[in-house]
Amino acid sequence: MCVAGEQWLGQGQDCTRLQRVVSCRLSIVRWAWCEVGLQPGPSGSWCLQSSHVRARCTRSVGWLIVWAFYVRAWLGCAGVAGPPGPPPPPPSGITLYPSWPASSPWVTAVGATRFINQDPTGAAGEMATDQFGSGGGFSTMWGQSPNATWQTAAVQAYLKADAVDLPPAGSFPPNGRGTPDVSALGEGFQVIADGQTQSVGGTSASSPTFAGMISVINGARMAAGKPALGFLNPWLYKNTAMFKDVTVGSNKVSRAGSKLKYGWACLPGWDAATGIGTPLFGKMLESAMQN
Repeated sequence: MCVAGEQWLGQGQDCTRLQRVVSCRLSIVRWAWCEVGLQPGPSGSWCLQSSHVRARCTRSVGWLIVWAFYVRAWLGCAGVAGPPGPPPPPPSGITLYPSWPASSPWVTAVGATRFINQDPTGAAGEMATDQFGSGGGFSTMWGQSPNATWQTAAVQAYLKADAVDLPPAGSFPPNGRGTPDVSALGEGFQVIADGQTQSVGGTSASSPTFAGMISVINGARMAAGKPALGFLNPWLYKNTAMFKDVTVGSNKVSRAGSKLKYGWACLPGWDAATGIGTPLFGKMLESAMQN
């Protein structure tokens, strides 16, 4: 089923929940949600399962993690009937939607990459995954101002640099909160299950990878008597040298791997396919310990 990302969010309630999750500064905030699907809401209307924040907070190890599993760009696809959503599509008939919860300005959205030439040494660098569309785009509900001013300069630079290859004017809000923020390996990702090495993929691999790095950094900070990092995004955008820029590929790819007409290309700097790039852990740790 293809659902137009933010269309059916109970934005007031969900926005409040997310702000509480980010501001509570509990030890661990683990964010997990299921495949995009529909379920009856309390009033009998249909709503996205993913629009209900399902966070679990504990106080065992003193780390703060906020992670979003999916950063999907739904290209104006139709789902079942639901309550009113964003304004009607533009005259072109094309509307690009990023999906919740990655599009929230209070979440660090993580995209996915793969090794160029599938070389596991990484010698040739990384590119946007093309096994599936990692997604990205611009929120119709939250603007860069006042909600995500930490990314405004980077996003506007991208829109100017990619002017000739952008989706049609009116199909996305150029001043909306842009996603993803960062990326990590999400194709050809090696895991060991029952003693066997397997390749898996998706932003379900890249997001917990990034979250795990933040956990280790927070552990080092707390061991040194420093507080957890808390909300990450302003720090990330101020320190882009902590990331390896990804400039190859795009997310003009469907979930099944077929080519799409519209999407976002990778360019130097932030882009709506891979964000500000993939983490260089050593540099992230160094920066975090200096703050």
